[in-house]
Amino acid sequence: FDNGYSFLVNTTLYQSKYKASDGVVRNTNFNGNYLANMLATKEFDVTSNARFGAGINFTYGGGRRYGEFDEAESEAQKEVVWQNDGYNQNQYPDYFRIDIRLNYVVNRNKTTHEIAFDLINVLNTPNVLEYVWAPGVNANSNFDLRKQAGFLPFFYYKFDF
Repeated sequence: FDNGYSFLVNTTLYQSKYKASDGVVRNTNFNGNYLANMLATKEFDVTSNARFGAGINFTYGGGRRYGEFDEAESEAQKEVVWQNDGYNQNQYPDYFRIDIRLNYVVNRNKTTHEIAFDLINVLNTPNVLEYVWAPGVNANSNFDLRKQAGFLPFFYYKFDF
């Protein structure tokens, strides 16, 4: 943190696997293999006890894992049922999101007030959450990809004492 600026960059390369009771090593659901974040902020002094801040956060990571559908069992149970063979061999598309934050902080004796406005997923990137059972949605399949929440503006007030 220098002159009101702060930066943070991190990258993680990883494997998330487990050995099942059948002795086969498989990917866990969360084995995206990599994750990268970059955060940059700037704070401006407004008065001796108040400051305004602005920041941006970039997140990019490998998609979660999934397997093959058991079509007959999914039809019988009316929900997604996965085959044991090939469990978590497939991978959803990469995850990407940009967030922006604007905040105003006032420090008083024994208290701090913060008003903030977060713009989550400002590009409205349609990141994949999971496959769901959805007969009739697609012409060729009873399964459909559910997306995560798109753009989400979030306002809050925080009072610390």
